[in-house]
Amino acid sequence: KEVEVLATFMSLSGDLVQKNKFSTTARKEVMERLNLSSGGLGNYLKSFRDKNLIFKNEYGVLEIREFLIPEDNNQGYKIKIEK
Repeated sequence: KEVEVLATFMSLSGDLVQKNKFSTTARKEVMERLNLSSGGLGNYLKSFRDKNLIFKNEYGVLEIREFLIPEDNNQGYKIKIEK
């Protein structure tokens, strides 16, 4: 389910996530799409930070690591997240 949560954040687009992909509005959208509680989503976000998949930038805003962001529409990834 971790991959699904991360992929949902990555799939968000438009004004909703232009400056902050993990904003309150974006989190609510992900929780609604995946039927998650706020505590459940918080656990996933902590896990992503622990695994260094997301980080806080110099302004304190969470961002996805560059290596996870596709360069164009043809690029894909196969990810296995282990603890």
